[in-house]
Amino acid sequence: MTLTTARAFEEFKETLLLIDAQKASVRSRRDATAGYVKSAFPTSSNMPLDTAKLIGSAQRETIIRPLDDIDLLAVFQNKD
Repeated sequence: MTLTTARAFEEFKETLLLIDAQKASVRSRRDATAGYVKSAFPTSSNMPLDTAKLIGSAQRETIIRPLDDIDLLAVFQNKD
């Protein structure tokens, strides 16, 4: 039995952490999504993709299952 609130939250967080297979799935989805955005905004575009970064609960590896979606922050360059 947990004796402190802090430890109870730590134990709860442990139940949310992704296992290796889920981490691989998130990485695959991130890479695929970033690839779609990069192909839509190539270097020849007037607003090419600069970087794409995983954010939110997927980035913190505390995403609630099932893995329905991820949050991706896309940063673009302005060539005008």
